[in-house]
Formats: sequence, structure tokens, C-alpha cells
Amino acid sequence: MTNATHKLKGRTYAENLMNENLDVGVEIDTGKFYLGKRVYRMLVAIAACPAGNSVYFAHGISNIDQVIKLQGVMKTDSVPNWFPIPYAVGSNQALEVEMESVNIRLSSLGSYSDAHGFVEVEYTHA
Repeated sequence: MTNATHKLKGRTYAENLMNENLDVGVEIDTGKFYLGKRVYRMLVAIAACPAGNSVYFAHGISNIDQVIKLQGVMKTDSVPNWFPIPYAVGSNQALEVEMESVNIRLSSLGSYSDAHGFVEVEYTHA
């Protein structure tokens, strides 16, 4: 499920992430286990990221032990294009995502100043 063409309930991964009915900012028990610990999932809303900058978005997750999955999707408003996160094309277009203790950091080489989207995090608690 790491690319925008994966189908889930008849929609692409990107369409599912952008669906307003998803629980953004709500911790969900996935029913999976990693190294004997229960795995949780949360969607974090992200917004514009100007070229050459890093933008921080609070994720609201406490007591994190292991991050298992960190991926997402952004959509530009001016020309409706979908971009997976992380994303890289050549040497001048890239989106990088990093999870910190209280924030998700989104860094870009290209300009995504008119974009918005979500980052999906799967993790275990300590």
C-alpha cells in the first residue's frame, strides 16, 4: 500500500487518505502485532511545504516505542497532482518525511506550497 495506485474499497490509496470521513488524529488499533506489541495507526493532516524548507506538524502521539510505517500522500491544488510521501524525482523534486517525538517533519526540494495531504503512521507504544 505504498503507492497511489493500490486499490482499497474500489478507490486508490491516495483517494482513501484524502477522504474526509477518515479519522484524522485518532489512534486506531490495527489488530496487528510487531515484536509482541500491539500496532496502532494514526493519520496526521499536513499542509503546504515551500521549496527548500521543513515544516512541522504535531502528531499528538505519546509514549511511542517503535515506528513501523511512515508514509503519506499530498495533493496540489493549482494543478491536481498526487504525490506519495516520501517522493523523489531527479535532483530537484523531493518530499521527505521524518517522525520526531512530538512532530512530523516534512522537508521538500520542490515547491509544494499549494499542497495538502496526510501522513499515515503505524507504531507501537512503550
